[in-house]
Amino acid sequence: WKVTLLESMHKRCLFLEHVVKHLDLSNVQVVRGRAE
Repeated sequence: WKVTLLESMHKRCLFLEHVVKHLDLSNVQVVRGRAE
């Protein structure tokens, strides 16, 4: 399975990408954008 994290703020995206990389979560993708 794959997980996509959707966040509109750049600073939060950078943090989430850091956490994903640090925890070696290869099935998680961080996307900057909005769901409207």
